[in-house]
Amino acid sequence: ANIGTCVTALLACIGTRREAKRVAVAHVLFKIVGVLLIVPFLGAFADMVRSLAALFDSGTARQIANAHTVFNVGIALCFLPFTDLFAHAILRLMPDKPQEKGIVPTTLYLKDSLVSTPAIALELAHAEVARMALILGRMHKAAILPFITANDQLPRDEFHPEQLDLLQGIAMREQKINFLEEKIRRYLLKISRQQLAEGQGSEVNALLSLLDSMESIGDIIVRQMVPLAKKKGQLDADFSEEGRKELISYHEKIGKQLKRLEKMMVTPDPVLAHKVRKKKKRYDRLNHRLRRHHLRRLLEMKEESVETHEIHLELLDALNQINGFSADIAKALLKGGIQDRPSEEKDKDQSSKEQDKGQPPEGQATTGEEPRA
Repeated sequence: ANIGTCVTALLACIGTRREAKRVAVAHVLFKIVGVLLIVPFLGAFADMVRSLAALFDSGTARQIANAHTVFNVGIALCFLPFTDLFAHAILRLMPDKPQEKGIVPTTLYLKDSLVSTPAIALELAHAEVARMALILGRMHKAAILPFITANDQLPRDEFHPEQLDLLQGIAMREQKINFLEEKIRRYLLKISRQQLAEGQGSEVNALLSLLDSMESIGDIIVRQMVPLAKKKGQLDADFSEEGRKELISYHEKIGKQLKRLEKMMVTPDPVLAHKVRKKKKRYDRLNHRLRRHHLRRLLEMKEESVETHEIHLELLDALNQINGFSADIAKALLKGGIQDRPSEEKDKDQSSKEQDKGQPPEGQATTGEEPRA
């Protein structure tokens, strides 16, 4: 009877996530092992149940209930010291699928069945584009670490440390970006063939336009920044202390641009879009100042600056390109007619102006973050 009741749990887990299926399988195995353990002592167990029933003058129904209670409590106590081993066995029996680990590219929101309802389908496309922005942010955040960390101290991928090293994690995410770009583009083209309301056509065109810019950001990270990082890893020299701080600070500012884009995908906000474009111009000027600072150190014949001269300038250029594509994405969203909603970034704008105008402060590269991506 104890094993029979497990069928309900197995039926309930059909079509659910891997975690729910593990719970159901663990429940079944728990009961089966418990029954196998008690079968050799079934006679003694029955005598004990009858003895308990005699104490309370219970009938047959109560004896059956008591048997179930004693059995379940007994096997629970027996299994308690082996909980970790049992959990490990279940994980070995039902490991995560690659899709659920977040390594294999997949879409989460696009539903072909909803293409005929463009308003909903466009919301789903926005959600998937927001995932792209999130993934780009993670790639960008990881890409600076090889430049500022010794090779033997380089951390592994933040979200999949057992499977991927840092550079493998960046490459995996670029595959996701390419995959999502293609899937979202096809989805938007399907939407464009529907009967669209006023403004929806512009929104489709805006999303199609920004997909190219988002893919370009991923390409810059993988095809420019990663090779530069490998090149620097082969040098004995490091950046000068001043140059290192400037690069970290500038990298963080460009990372904030990507964060703003992600927010705009979730909550369309023209104020934030205009801010991205405004910051783009400010960061362009900052980029020129940082180049002058580096050239000044070069003229002073600082050994570190001489050794890392080419890498330093190319890294600044790559970050500035990301800044430019971020502004292009904001422009595309504005052309798509995003509606005005309040933005918390608006209140912070004034406080950040002085910091952007002066010398970049000493910064630290951040390594923290989704759902997994």
